[in-house]
Amino acid sequence: MLDFIWDNKEWLLSGIGVALISGMYFIIKRILNKNSKKKYYPFDLNLFKAKPLPSEILKQIEEVPPFQKTQKESFFIGLNIQWKCTYGFIVEQNENQIAIMLKSRGEIPWIFCSVSLEKYPEFKILKKNKLIWIAGKISCIESNVISLEVQNLTIC
Repeated sequence: MLDFIWDNKEWLLSGIGVALISGMYFIIKRILNKNSKKKYYPFDLNLFKAKPLPSEILKQIEEVPPFQKTQKESFFIGLNIQWKCTYGFIVEQNENQIAIMLKSRGEIPWIFCSVSLEKYPEFKILKKNKLIWIAGKISCIESNVISLEVQNLTIC
């Protein structure tokens, strides 16, 4: 047995060497890929949480008995969030204020918020389904609509 190892030491060591180098390469690659897959959030995650998503909020509300729905909805009121949404449509409220309807990931629920055209004039020419990052406080949840008090938004 020892003779076999001694006679084939170059082959065995070169195989082990290749295996060790390959193993190190894949470990380093995995660590680097894990770090590079961090999600992008335009607003401070300490101020505006990325979760729960709008669909998760509705799902949690739907899962409780009818008598507890109002209590469950109130759990989310006041929560500061940031969501990536698609632009749906606007409703003019007055000459400088518009109500915008957005969808998170193209799904219901609708996200309703009011913004100033003076602050965001881009909405005058914005096309449907444009991506928007929105940050704000949940002010109301009714049926399939979540209302936000907008604190910041970025049009992608």
